Amino acid sequence: MNLKHKIATLATIALAGATFAMGGGGVAGAAAIDSVPSAPHGVVAQLTPTGDGNFVIDVSWTASDSSNGYPIAYSVSTTVGGFACTTAAATSCRLDGTMPPNYLVGIFVRAENLSGISDIDYAQEVFANSVVPTAPTAVTSLPGDKNINVGWTPSGDVSGAPVKAYTATAFDAIGNPAGSCTDVLADSNSNSCTIGNLQNGSSYTVSVVATNVVGSSEASAVTDPVTPAGAPDTPSNIRFSFNPDGHGEFYTTVSWSPPASDGGGTVTSYSVNSTTSGSAYVDGSTTSVQLPYANPSGYLDAVWVFATNAYGSSPRDWASPQLLTQVPSVPGSPTHVSLTPGASSIKVHWVAPSADGSGGTDTYVTGPSPVTSYEATAADLQGNVVGRCTNAVGVDPEGTCTISGLNQSVAYMVTVAAANFTGWSVASAPVSAPYLEPSSKFAVYPTARIVMAGTTATAVISGAPAATVVNVTLAGVVTKCTTNSAGQCLASVTAKVGVKNVTANFGTGKSKRTATSAAKVASVLVSVPKTGTHGKAFKVIVTAAAPGSTVTARIDIGVHRQIKSAIASGTGAATLLFTLSSVKGAATVTVDDAGIVIGSSSITIK
Repeated sequence: MNLKHKIATLATIALAGATFAMGGGGVAGAAAIDSVPSAPHGVVAQLTPTGDGNFVIDVSWTASDSSNGYPIAYSVSTTVGGFACTTAAATSCRLDGTMPPNYLVGIFVRAENLSGISDIDYAQEVFANSVVPTAPTAVTSLPGDKNINVGWTPSGDVSGAPVKAYTATAFDAIGNPAGSCTDVLADSNSNSCTIGNLQNGSSYTVSVVATNVVGSSEASAVTDPVTPAGAPDTPSNIRFSFNPDGHGEFYTTVSWSPPASDGGGTVTSYSVNSTTSGSAYVDGSTTSVQLPYANPSGYLDAVWVFATNAYGSSPRDWASPQLLTQVPSVPGSPTHVSLTPGASSIKVHWVAPSADGSGGTDTYVTGPSPVTSYEATAADLQGNVVGRCTNAVGVDPEGTCTISGLNQSVAYMVTVAAANFTGWSVASAPVSAPYLEPSSKFAVYPTARIVMAGTTATAVISGAPAATVVNVTLAGVVTKCTTNSAGQCLASVTAKVGVKNVTANFGTGKSKRTATSAAKVASVLVSVPKTGTHGKAFKVIVTAAAPGSTVTARIDIGVHRQIKSAIASGTGAATLLFTLSSVKGAATVTVDDAGIVIGSSSITIK
């Protein structure tokens, strides 16, 4: 039975039913019969290969909205191949058959009754016996700020259904999909798209698939890893405070925390700015800075900071403005300064100042600013500072401190100053220090011994405090020397030939000491033979050394050297024996006592 026969049969049945319902009264009240049905809609076609070179296409649709009173039948046709199917009332049917591969098949459906045929409704086109595309090639990935721009070469196999779209997918370091983008060829043919919402500083690989009406291709080869990067986030927790410079002025200290994200590039610098206190640039490892000059009193100050890396600068972030209204004054000077001398020190006493620094209020200082510490200073009569001591209020409640390392023979002037949050007071009036206590309190008495070198007598001083001026009277000649860091110094004079028992009177401050040499001052101290025999011993005789001192003789002959030492006797005599068994020629003999050369001579070794 063809479609028209089906419609006629259905119409007859429907007309008889209508007559029966009216009690034989004819067709009065029946629907109009002069209109064709409306077109079906929502047509969907699904092509399924059968595996033997054939295929089936399952077609479905939504029924016509009105039949105009007549039953409706449906017919399904194809644009190529001559495939068709019909239904009396159902809204689906199947087409099957064989055709050459990759033919584009258009599917359309129409409704029909005795009055005529409706408009047709098309399904999407399908490709009979088609295949999925080949994978795209030459995929590139260019990182940006939280994104990757992906490009590719289109699929090369054109024997299948046309590619409708390309989809690029980014994968994180462990292979999980992290984002994708699609290039729909109906809208664009750029062969590129941008994957967004990625994490700066994280590494991603990318692959691309092509899609046609049959399905999607294999994924392309993944790209090498790339890392999106951009400007860092804004620094956080910005704080600033006003701090005194110790001279009645203030500077602004600014601190901050690093950005939560560096944008995938190391922060290289921070820019710190203030509305009234200047600006500064610091490197990326720094999180605080002192701005170069103070915020003027009475001005509102606001501070902002931004971070910079190789990709750009962050937005700036502000710290809440603050107001510095009035700077407190420094304290008054301490009074009633008194001194207690020690062996090499002075203990300083004072009374606290009556004024501790009055002033208004600001964010950090309220009312008077109390004294926080004291400093006592000792200077010589030329004004050179030679010692200091401090007292931190709250740590040492007594108004004292001790200046150490002083010299008994020097007179000093001592002053005391007080400090508070703002700075230091004017120093107190200077107080003269008496000479220090006698040397009976020295832990070690200074000592001396006398070294004779020809007619030169040298007093070797040791055991005195460092940097001490030692006054020496040697063989009736007045001189002096200053001790080094080891407490030693040398004082030399020229004594008369023939003088015995050379005496040195010396001391520091009230300490007086005496050292005596029993040696006779002579013009010749060292006796060395003019010649020596190779391989045999010869004598170097010292006749006027300091008794008990260590005498050292050194013989130099060419590049060879031989050294001998001996202790001088109570008469100052010492004998040193040498044997030169491997060298011949001219030699020089040098003799010293405590590093002071006391004689030299020449000798020939034969």
